Amino acid sequence: MTGVIPNLRDRSRDSLRTVCLLCGGYPGTSAEFEKSAAELGRAIALEGIHLVYGGSVGDLTGTVAIAAAECGGRVTAVLAHPGGTNTNRLPFADDFVIAADPQARKRTMFDRADAFIALPGGVGAMEELAEIVALHKQELVRKPLLIANFGKFWNPLLDLLMYLRSSGFICGEALDSCLVTESPKAILPMLGVALVVNDQHGIANANGAIAVHSSIAGALNA
Repeated sequence: MTGVIPNLRDRSRDSLRTVCLLCGGYPGTSAEFEKSAAELGRAIALEGIHLVYGGSVGDLTGTVAIAAAECGGRVTAVLAHPGGTNTNRLPFADDFVIAADPQARKRTMFDRADAFIALPGGVGAMEELAEIVALHKQELVRKPLLIANFGKFWNPLLDLLMYLRSSGFICGEALDSCLVTESPKAILPMLGVALVVNDQHGIANANGAIAVHSSIAGALNA
């Protein structure tokens, strides 16, 4: 990581305590995505960060959660009632939260997290990602959002977001609040620094403090 504001690295370790994963319900077809997800899970555990996620086992969030648990990390699964209360399928989770419905589950995860990571996924991941961007725009949430662009998976969506911005349908501030990286190793340091910068100067300034390609435009030009 380059260009980090002095003294932010150590302070970021205390700022990032809990992360929430965004993803759809399918694992995808790329073994590279699964490898990157497992690497992220191990990093979360080794950094002592608490993982909160939606309780899936068949998608990339499940891969992250299992890898984190296998390395001794704490994992909380937030399930929706009815239909999602079978905790026996999640023997690796440390604790469970049973929400009244899918919307309540999402709100629970959002409230508990210090930051969000959008993994490669489908409609569900895009819906949650878009909701957080909208909350940033309305200044209802200032928690960092990082788009895990493994294998440049999200580039088509990033192209669309930039097009919407240039067409006047999305304000620059909403997109500036998004961090982007292709590297699993860079995710936690970037989020930690963004949290510290957010506390001091506002989240939009975090992009300039973190590695190259941390912004949407930077990722597309890489």
